[in-house]
Amino acid sequence: MTETSHNNSIATMENMPPEILDNILGNLKPIEKLICKKVCRKFYGSVNRLNPGFLTIEVYTRAIRYYGLQMISYRNRGNNCLVRYAGKTKSFENSNYLDVMVTDLFSVLKNQRLDLKVLSFSCDNSVFAKIHELAVRNGLTNIRAEHLSIMTNPINPALTTIFNIFNHSSLQFSYIEADIENTNLQLLARRYREIFELVPKYVKVDLCVPWFRTFPAGSFSKFRRIELNFTSFAQPEFLNYREIGNIIQILLTSDVLDSCVLSAEYKKDDVIKVLTDEIKLQGNENVFVLRIADKNESYSVELLEKEIKITRTGV
Repeated sequence: MTETSHNNSIATMENMPPEILDNILGNLKPIEKLICKKVCRKFYGSVNRLNPGFLTIEVYTRAIRYYGLQMISYRNRGNNCLVRYAGKTKSFENSNYLDVMVTDLFSVLKNQRLDLKVLSFSCDNSVFAKIHELAVRNGLTNIRAEHLSIMTNPINPALTTIFNIFNHSSLQFSYIEADIENTNLQLLARRYREIFELVPKYVKVDLCVPWFRTFPAGSFSKFRRIELNFTSFAQPEFLNYREIGNIIQILLTSDVLDSCVLSAEYKKDDVIKVLTDEIKLQGNENVFVLRIADKNESYSVELLEKEIKITRTGV
């Protein structure tokens, strides 16, 4: 008869080897992993060793949407924070919604296994400030995301420091109309210059510009790939001859530009005037070749409806 030792310990979550616990929790859905992080320190550490499973994260002023999940919303009720997801609400006593929301966000962002394709911010100044505060506190300066999208007030003070936190290869930067209706235009232009001096030159830039006269074209001559969307929340305006000429001439003086797309209302004859007598018709009436003699470079300029494409074609 086989004897059973009473000294054999029973396997529990507390004494389970980390690799086994990781294997178990790795089978959970992304939202279940987020919940498990709040159970205990051991679960928190285990989930942090796993890929959270999110390809995109969208951050709003009072909500976060993770890839594949419904919106998670946060709000205050008295001294408590209410977190709502999929029709269910959880209350965190003596907590502010902003602290809870940004802490939840960073519990995902600082995961070394996170493989994030898109990180999007459409939030107000208080959220940006809190994100920066937690990043500094946790020593985070290299959060990886292939595409970083920011929609906020260009005057937002956190923008001059927030780019130091992220490692991204594509940047989309736009604005909230209500934030800039009464903004000083010279201040706005200076702010754009300050922001894009911080963006690495290898990044593909997609910028939504609210006014033509505030566009600091010289700040973009360091980028290889650019998309500029000239919009106005007033009536649609046409880029005039002088504005088109200024933008195109500055971009063509760049030593690194490979491609640029300008989205705007414009008149074709104005663009042709800018290209001067050096243009040569290439194939059809909408595609021109422009040779820059002192750079020994050639560019094609394609004129489409509400769009101008500039592409380096070689020597």
